[in-house]
Amino acid sequence: MIDLFFIGRIALYEAKLLFRSWGFRIFSGLALVFIALLNVVIVSFSIPTPHYISSLSGSLPLNSLKFFNIFQGIIVAFMATEFFRRDRRHDSVQVIFARSFTNLGYFLGKALGIFSVFLFLNLAVLVLTFVVHFFFSSTVFALQPYILYTLLISLPTLIFMIGLSFFLSSLLRSQALVFMALLAYSFLVLVVIGGPFFGLFDSYAFYLPLMWSDFVGLGNIHSVLLLRLSHLFLGLSFFLVSPLLFKRLRQSVLTNTVTGSLSIVFLVLALVLGVSYTSGRYADRAFRSELKAASREFRGAQTAAVRSYDIRFEHSGEVISATAQMEMVNESPSRLDSLLLTLNPGLRVESVTQGGLPLDFRQDNHLLHVSPTEPIDPDGSIGLTLTYSGTIDERYCFLDIEDKRYESRYRVWIYDIPKHYAFVTPDFVHLTPESGWYPIPGLPPGAAYPAGGAPGFSQYT
Repeated sequence: MIDLFFIGRIALYEAKLLFRSWGFRIFSGLALVFIALLNVVIVSFSIPTPHYISSLSGSLPLNSLKFFNIFQGIIVAFMATEFFRRDRRHDSVQVIFARSFTNLGYFLGKALGIFSVFLFLNLAVLVLTFVVHFFFSSTVFALQPYILYTLLISLPTLIFMIGLSFFLSSLLRSQALVFMALLAYSFLVLVVIGGPFFGLFDSYAFYLPLMWSDFVGLGNIHSVLLLRLSHLFLGLSFFLVSPLLFKRLRQSVLTNTVTGSLSIVFLVLALVLGVSYTSGRYADRAFRSELKAASREFRGAQTAAVRSYDIRFEHSGEVISATAQMEMVNESPSRLDSLLLTLNPGLRVESVTQGGLPLDFRQDNHLLHVSPTEPIDPDGSIGLTLTYSGTIDERYCFLDIEDKRYESRYRVWIYDIPKHYAFVTPDFVHLTPESGWYPIPGLPPGAAYPAGGAPGFSQYT
């Protein structure tokens, strides 16, 4: 059985050894001094602070924790494997191993000791950043990014690297070999594979778009949670395998069975979350391709132009509803017996009327086909009223942009900023024409490329 008192004593013992280690003291002190000086230089009155830092409340804590997370991931790999080398070299725990306790309890104590020390360092970094941010910076202060960045950047990386270090140490039984493997892994993540593949392998969260906005918050919290929870669960899975590989007699068959089962459960959860994250990104790409293909089918189709709009718009939470009265004119040389309109595919058309009479219509994702009561002669006009509601689907935006550029990261210095093209929140709405929040005649801009679309000039109310 798990002895909580024993785990606590092992954790306290490991934490004391870490704090007494001069190597840990020196590297930790250098990291804290570097981050403090970096923040002071950024907000220095003699150096103009870049606008993307001074205008965003999450810039300074994101800057501090990103740099510290790199240090944390590398140093924790060394410290987490140090106790293996220390125990084997000095043979200092044989009197402890002779006692009755589970391997899981021993590993939990060691991990909690390391975790508590680095958690203390994270708090020290946040305090230093807070002092510079609140007292010496013109950047607006907000508490939310301090909490969110700790939960989304530091803690998953810390747990993942502890678990991976314990697993490799139990498997390879050589601190030098394990440390070199972890350094190579860190280099690959930070330089080679961290950015591609939608950031799936970015266990350091160095390329993850995490800039906090005072208007809309984090913006991409759903995808970030999927990715960071997958790293956290994978780290827990690695950690739980380690006691099973430890070269010591197993004290409890039940405990080892539960440990192995939990390790499999966490591994499956990590894989499910990772697959869900990547499949969602590929599904977004496939949906955009579907919209582009549907648009190309109607390339060259004639439709009426909109002379004027009168739009009544309401929003509740993330849902919008609108009634658009449109005066359309046939500028083509032939009669039109059908009208082609474009609307964001997240918005569902509820009714289309002409002079109070309902019209037949068909909505195919973003394309809306309307049949007027009678064909429209050249230079003839028609009045339509569309009622629609729903949410904005951002995958519709900028269909003329190729996937590689559309999916590329928006990076300013070390900050990866979430890309959004429409905002509808209870307190803030920002919609541009590219979001398709109101119906436009014909196809989306750029859908008929390389043929150019005629710009629509309309009066709006």
